[in-house]
Amino acid sequence: MTVQANNDHGKSWVLKDEFRLKKKGVGRGLHQSSVICSTVGHLVDAGVTMEYGKNYEGHWTGEHFVNQLRNKIIPEFERAHGPGYQALFLIDNSQGHSAYAEDALVVSRMNVKPGGKQAHMRNGWYISNGEKFTQSMVYPHDHADHPNAPKGIKAYLRDHCDYTFDTLKANLPIALASVPIRSIRLWEHWMFRWMEAYRSGLDTRNAQLQVKQFSSRHYKSHRKVPEGLASTFDSVV
Repeated sequence: MTVQANNDHGKSWVLKDEFRLKKKGVGRGLHQSSVICSTVGHLVDAGVTMEYGKNYEGHWTGEHFVNQLRNKIIPEFERAHGPGYQALFLIDNSQGHSAYAEDALVVSRMNVKPGGKQAHMRNGWYISNGEKFTQSMVYPHDHADHPNAPKGIKAYLRDHCDYTFDTLKANLPIALASVPIRSIRLWEHWMFRWMEAYRSGLDTRNAQLQVKQFSSRHYKSHRKVPEGLASTFDSVV
């Protein structure tokens, strides 16, 4: 949550023919990231307070949240409950939802060319014919041109695709065989929904809306979850 020094209700009592002197802005503010536990209440020592703004401590980011989770929230939870317990965290913060590890395999963090300002990602991997192969995302330390530098998208594509028709023919069945059976069944059910929508006489737009009702879960509020989902969490606990 965020609070500002001048964030009042905008109403006050003044004498007749006088006017309230309003502040020019909301004033300096604080961002508070706290944890409330359903068993022991507010975990005070797990919280983080920062004075936000570009002239102060900056703004709350996913990196701040990950650091808080590792160094404050989890240790404080373990101190409060003792060993042998697992925590289910419900995060009411958009930056926390989109947080990734520094070396996560996220293509949007890659440059087209090697080096430069881009993430040093951990190794990736893939399975072919039952064998697991490791894919390095960083050049080795003895590379002639880019020692210890991230490869970038262009180099990665060169390593795994030579843009020939023979390679395309070889990779196509491998790609098809790599699709999990669960994904195939989900797509099959999705197509049945489309067929049912068109059979009922709906046009494209209304058919899409009907299919979306079955294929998507809508949580209108980011501050609460539906009763059914909450009951599921309670039954697990």
